[in-house]
Amino acid sequence: MLFEKINTSVVILAAGNSSRMGSPKAFLEWNQGKTFLEKIVEVYLKFGCKEVIVVLNEETNQIFFEKNLAISSQIKIAVNKHVDYGRLYSIQCGITQLENSYCFIQNIDNPFVEVDLLNELYNLKEENSFVLPVFNGKGGHPVLLSQEIIDFIKKADIKIEKLNEILKLFKRVEHPWQNENILININTPQDLKRTDYKSF
Repeated sequence: MLFEKINTSVVILAAGNSSRMGSPKAFLEWNQGKTFLEKIVEVYLKFGCKEVIVVLNEETNQIFFEKNLAISSQIKIAVNKHVDYGRLYSIQCGITQLENSYCFIQNIDNPFVEVDLLNELYNLKEENSFVLPVFNGKGGHPVLLSQEIIDFIKKADIKIEKLNEILKLFKRVEHPWQNENILININTPQDLKRTDYKSF
C-alpha cells in the first residue's frame, strides 16, 4: 500500500493559538531542520494519502506562506477564522474540502505518527465506524473516520455538540498499538524538553 494513492484524506488540526507553547506548534522544529507540520505531512504522503488538508488560523496561515515550505504544493489549506469556536469547528473547516470516503484526523501536537500505524488503521476501516489506536486501554491518535461520520460532522451544531459525543453514535474499532507515543501531546516547552522526539 505504500506510495499508492488511496481513497483517504487527512485533516491536520493546527489552528490553535498555542498559548501554552508560546509559538505555533506547526513550525516547531522536529529533526534535521524539518517542522512538526512537514514531518506529519511527509508521513501521510508516504502512506499514500490522496489529499492532505491543514487547518490553520489566520496568523499561522500568514506564517506558513512566508516560510514557503516545500510541502506547500502538496497540501490544501483551510483557514479557521473563529478559533474560539473550538476543535469541532476546526474539523468542519477541514472536511468541507474533502473529496474522499475516509479521513484521518491528526493533531499537530502529536507528531509521532508512523506509516505502519496508518496502514494498520486503514486496513480496519468499516462503514459507519471510526478506527483508533489504543495503548494500555487508552485511545490515542490519529483517528480514522468513515464517510458517514464525516457527513454527520459537517452538519453538526458546534454550539451543542462535541466530537467525542458524536463518535459515541458510531461503531468504535480499536487497534492495539505497542508504542505509547500515540498518547503524547506536546503542548508546552516542558513537554518538548522531556520528550525524546528527535530520535523518533
